[in-house]
Amino acid sequence: MPEVCNMNKRASHEMMMMIGYMLLGAIMILAMSGAIGRMISGYNQGKYQQRAKSFNTLCDQISDLLANQDEFAQSEVTLDLEGDFTKGGAVLVGFSDIYGRSEKLSTRDNKAIIQPDYCSGGCLCLYSSPKSWSTYGKQNKDVVCRDFGAGVNFITDMREADFNYGELMTDYEIPVVSEDPNHSPYYPALVLYGQKPGAMANSDSPKTYFRVREIYLDKQQKDGVNYIYFAIYDGRIHQQREKAISP
Repeated sequence: MPEVCNMNKRASHEMMMMIGYMLLGAIMILAMSGAIGRMISGYNQGKYQQRAKSFNTLCDQISDLLANQDEFAQSEVTLDLEGDFTKGGAVLVGFSDIYGRSEKLSTRDNKAIIQPDYCSGGCLCLYSSPKSWSTYGKQNKDVVCRDFGAGVNFITDMREADFNYGELMTDYEIPVVSEDPNHSPYYPALVLYGQKPGAMANSDSPKTYFRVREIYLDKQQKDGVNYIYFAIYDGRIHQQREKAISP
């Protein structure tokens, strides 16, 4: 009988030890999960602040171009489209005032982007990811916009190779001067992706991610209407655009 009691005590002791180890393991897993969660949250908050600062600088540059009384003015700015940890790249969208109020844009990968309710004219919006396009009520951390008012339009020659996926705006001929004398009067809408659609999330190729790049901007004014032109910065583009537009 004493041997049976000793065996029961050992089994009970081993069971208690096993339960203790399991509880300790669970506590360690929870602690690690919490630490990882805080790291990801801190990473995302840092990325959000960098994007917001870059976006505000871009908008301020555009405001300066619009305030310039000359019919043509140009500038360049650094644009940050780095995405959050789990969302891929951010997206820059330009809603033009071409139609009075551009309520919806189409993309080359067959998506529709609804203009936020608080945009009344030409409006530039930064989305944390394409998943935020359905957010068109009030501003929040997933979408921030700057409304430039009536008569402001955003145009570009950038296509998929340059991360722009806006559809060609074929309903309106845009009367701006181009460095290419044979340029079509139609331009793509500005829908600049931080990560190309369908790209592998773990691919670190510069052909996959926009990340942080220099952007060329210029303004042309025609009959009281302003056109803000976007391009990825190239040292030659200043001279090309200025030469084409100068009388």
